[in-house]
Amino acid sequence: MDNLNLNKHISGQFNAELEYIRTQVMTMGGLVEQQLSDAITAMHNQDSELAKARYRW
Repeated sequence: MDNLNLNKHISGQFNAELEYIRTQVMTMGGLVEQQLSDAITAMHNQDSELAKARYRW
């Protein structure tokens, strides 16, 4: 995505919103990656407390 040329769009506001969405998606991806890692660790170590405690809303 770093090579994405956002200058081709006419609207600067569109570019800003597109970058915001990109940032949000990347952030969500990072959270999913961490949650998956924690889940695998909890299963591997049979750590029920880690499995229960992480990411409760």
